[in-house]
Amino acid sequence: MKFTSAGKVEIRGRVTDDHSPLGLRLSFAVSDTGVGIPEEARARMFKPYSQAESSTTRQYGGTGLGLAICKQLCLLMHGDIDFKGNQAGGTTFEFHIRLGRGDPSLRPYATPLLLTPGEWHCFIVEPRSDYGNFLKEQISQWGMSSTHVTSLEAMPNALNAVTVNSILIILGLDERSHPGAQALLREAAAGRQTKIILHVQTHHAGASSAKVSEGGYDAFVPQPLRTGQLARTLVTLLGRSAPVSEPSGADIVVKSSDASGPLILVVEDNRLNQKVILKMLRNLGYRYELAVNGAEAVDFATRISCNLILMDWHMPVMDGLDATRQIRRLGDPYATLPIIALTASALHNEREQCFSAGMNDYLSKPLTEKNLKAKLQKWLADRPVLTG
Repeated sequence: MKFTSAGKVEIRGRVTDDHSPLGLRLSFAVSDTGVGIPEEARARMFKPYSQAESSTTRQYGGTGLGLAICKQLCLLMHGDIDFKGNQAGGTTFEFHIRLGRGDPSLRPYATPLLLTPGEWHCFIVEPRSDYGNFLKEQISQWGMSSTHVTSLEAMPNALNAVTVNSILIILGLDERSHPGAQALLREAAAGRQTKIILHVQTHHAGASSAKVSEGGYDAFVPQPLRTGQLARTLVTLLGRSAPVSEPSGADIVVKSSDASGPLILVVEDNRLNQKVILKMLRNLGYRYELAVNGAEAVDFATRISCNLILMDWHMPVMDGLDATRQIRRLGDPYATLPIIALTASALHNEREQCFSAGMNDYLSKPLTEKNLKAKLQKWLADRPVLTG
C-alpha cells in the first residue's frame, strides 16, 4: 500500500491440487500501480535490511526486513517468492506455498446477517468499478441489497429504480474534488430515510470526526476498508444490536476528546508504535492528536495549540528534524514548546542532532509508560494547558 499513493493494489489467489503429499499448492499475486522496483535492485530485495529506496526523508519507511521474512516463510512452507514489473507501472509480487488439507467436516466461517433483507437498500458511489463491486459483494453478505454507481450524476436514476424508503449511501468521493456531494445526495433522496457514510482515504489526525461534523455526514469509514469496522458502523448507524464476530483489528483512535489534561501531539509513522504511544497517553490521562509525518505536524502546529510534541525522527515526506526546525520558526508559543524526540537509538551523535534541530529532550524506543510519564511530568510542570 505505502508504495501506491494513487491507483490500486490487487490480490489474486488460486488453489491447485496436484495430489502432492505436501498438500495443496496455494499461489498468490499481489499487484500494485505504484513506484515500481528497478531491475538492478533484484539481487538485494530479499536480503535483510535491504530496500530499493533509502533517501534521507525516507519517503517509504521500513527496516528492509519484510521481504526477507516473507522469503523465509515461503521457503519454510515449501514455496518461494519473486516479483516482476508491470507494463503499466508498479510491481507484481508472486508467491506460492503448500498447506495441508483441512477437515471437511468443519464449517467455514460465516458472517452473521446484520440486517433484515429488503429493509434498507445501499447505494455505493465509487468511481472504481472493481472496488465498488467488492463493496457490493460485502454488503450483500450482510443481508442488504445494493446498487453501485460510478458518479453522482448516476444517482438520481438509480434511486428512481429502487422503491425501498430506507437508503444507505456509501460515498467514495472526497469533498475536495466533489464539493457539496452530501447535500446533492440528500436532495436526490428527499422523502426517504437516508444515512450517508463517507468512505475515502485520509492520513490526517482527527479527520474522521472533522469530516463527519463539518460535512454533514452520518459516519466515516476510512480507506483501505476494514470490513469489521464497516460492520460495526452499520450496526451503530442503523440501530442494530447484532454481534459482529469478525475480528476488529483494533482501530487507531486519533483523538481523545473526553480527556481534559494537556494536549500531546504524537508524530509517528509506524502503526504499531502509534497504538502503543496512544494507549500509554490514555492511561496517563492526556489528550492527544496524531500526525503520521513531519509535514502533518507542521500543518497541525499552524492550526491548533498543543502542550508538547512527541516527535519521531525517521518518517516519510518530512523527517522529525526538519519538522522541528519549521515549527520553531512559527514563533510563540511554538518557539519554546517542549519537543521530545523519539529515537530508536541513544547514540551520542543522534542526541546532538536532535538538540541542534531544536528538540528539548529524547526518549529511546521501545518506550515504557514509566519513562514516558517521567518525561511528560518534567516538561509539562508549571506550564499552562493550552487550548484552541
